[in-house]
Amino acid sequence: MLWACQDRAFNIVDKVKDNVAFKAWQMLKKKYEVKEVDAHIQLQEKFQECKMESDKDDPTIFIEELAVINGYMGAMQDKYEKDDVEMILHIFSKLPGLYLEFITRQKAKGIQNTSG
Repeated sequence: MLWACQDRAFNIVDKVKDNVAFKAWQMLKKKYEVKEVDAHIQLQEKFQECKMESDKDDPTIFIEELAVINGYMGAMQDKYEKDDVEMILHIFSKLPGLYLEFITRQKAKGIQNTSG
């Protein structure tokens, strides 16, 4: 309990003169809420690092994870969301080597046909 009374957060709350919880909450949010730029960078890094580790893994799980991350980026701002072609290219680049033949066939058919 003593530590909680010495923290920056406590000092922020303590500065609220009229003891209005909403004001204290707003001040805490302003100080500690993740900034959009920081959140976007974190999501972008998570997106780039997301890959299918093994050819034994289910590709659906990998693709769904990417879609969720992409959805979060799009929820922040439309311009952050990857379009279908960007998603397909990223998926192709993060699949295990066993999928090389599949990727080659898809590229030969045309990526445009893959997304539809």
